[in-house]
Amino acid sequence: MSGTPSTSVIITYHNEVAYIRETIESALAQTVPVELIVVDDGSDERIDGLIESFSVPIQYLVQANSGPAAARNTGLSAARGDFIAFLDADDLWPPERSARLQAALADSPSGGIAMGYVQQFHSPELSTEERRRYYCPPDPMRGGMLTASLIRRESIEQVGVFATDMRLQQDMDWLARAREQGIETVTIPDVVTMRRIHGQNYSLQMERLRYVRSAREALKRQREAKDE
Repeated sequence: MSGTPSTSVIITYHNEVAYIRETIESALAQTVPVELIVVDDGSDERIDGLIESFSVPIQYLVQANSGPAAARNTGLSAARGDFIAFLDADDLWPPERSARLQAALADSPSGGIAMGYVQQFHSPELSTEERRRYYCPPDPMRGGMLTASLIRRESIEQVGVFATDMRLQQDMDWLARAREQGIETVTIPDVVTMRRIHGQNYSLQMERLRYVRSAREALKRQREAKDE
């Protein structure tokens, strides 16, 4: 890659050591220049050596574990690009991702966010049993999520930083605030993010916890109804 990076890519990392190299490589394989920032959110295993093994400069920022929202805010404080993109440390991007989303915003000057589709995939190391256990939609899904987006810097500045009091759904909260402020989203039909399903995904773990909590609340309501 050559030229001035127009997109700042913020990768938030927390113990995804098995996948982070491939994730970084996919970000660096973009067909347009990018500025890469890796924010280590208090991982047990630091990756200084891995970062230094790449031939291009990568900002590696380390903070005490404070959650994904705080990590993204740390990355934003260091970002210099005209566009901002977020990539989870276990996911991947196709090489044309940044170029296509930039082109979508260039074609729509009023757009503040460009968004594409997400293709989910089972991580290769999963066993047959694990593949059955963790559902993976076969078809691409319309993004609707931060990691499938490219955002103009002005839109970031307008909406503000991520809510650090939200461990879950802080990305959906940010996108909701963007909609409330009238920021236009442009959607393209291309797959722009490959989301890895591996059973340790933070979101999957939290979805299971939410299910357990919902089940407990439902059971509690049923017991209370019987006692009335």
